[in-house]
Parts: sequence; structure tokens; C-alpha cells
Amino acid sequence: MDDQRDSMGQPGTGLTTLSEASRSLKPSLQKFQEQTGPAITAPQLTDELTRLNAVFGSPKDRTMDQLRVMANEWMKALKPFGRATVNRAVTKLIQESKWWPALSEVLALCRADEDGWRDALG
Repeated sequence: MDDQRDSMGQPGTGLTTLSEASRSLKPSLQKFQEQTGPAITAPQLTDELTRLNAVFGSPKDRTMDQLRVMANEWMKALKPFGRATVNRAVTKLIQESKWWPALSEVLALCRADEDGWRDALG
């Protein structure tokens, strides 16, 4: 068995510097970003909202001003997520929901999607 020691001579992980540790994380981070996509943009979110509208119809009892506010709130909430993550969440809701989803449902699916990729990629 190979005894790995850190720079102080103590048993360690075999990573002797912070940059080595950072480099070891980059491949899994890169794979995570490949699977989740770059952060969603406003035009991309508009595409996802259009998909929901096409399937479920316009959110009931909302004025145009309320729809604009709704879109802005969705953008603020979903901005940290990658486009692929949001797309998978919307696709799942289209397949499984009867009505226009609440933002909280989309967020829950986005979080679950990212958690699943983190677990899968280690």
C-alpha cells in the first residue's frame, strides 16, 4: 500500500496543494455544468414560459401587467439554474401536471435535478 503524506509529512489525501485539490474538482464541476447548462437567460425563460402557455393555456385571471410581474419573478427565482435544468423541469411538469405549475414546483424540480447530477458526478 502506498503511504501518501501531505507537505507537512502527515498522512493525507495525496493532494499536496490547494491548486491540486482545485484541479481535481474541475472535471466534475465541468461535467455538472455540461449537464445543467449555462445560466438561463430571459429569452430562454420566455421560451419555457411559452411552452407552458402552449400546453396549459394562459394563467387564469391575470392581466398583462401581472403576467409581466410573474415572468420577472420567475426569472429572479430561476436565474441560478442552468437552461438544461429548467428545461427538464418544465418538460416533467408538462408531462405530469394538469394545470399551470406554481413557481415553487419548478424550483423544487430544478433543485432535485441539480442534486441528482451532483450525486451522480460525485
